[in-house]
Amino acid sequence: MSHALAVVLIVAIMAIVFVIAVRSLRSTPTRIAVVITAIIGFVVALPPVIEALKDPAPAAPSAPAKPAGGTAAQR
Repeated sequence: MSHALAVVLIVAIMAIVFVIAVRSLRSTPTRIAVVITAIIGFVVALPPVIEALKDPAPAAPSAPAKPAGGTAAQR
């Protein structure tokens, strides 16, 4: 799964949860406030999750090792 697709899916799930929670709890404002606070907590935790989904940076190529004794021409 690509990074962009994972981010879109996470944000979409969060939006769906938010809409369902507000619709089902709209008659009780205190519960709505608690749900909104919980969802804000999820949103605050989202950047580290998205950062963890990124592909790791490729390792820098290492230089070839030089022989310790030198070449035959240098001896």
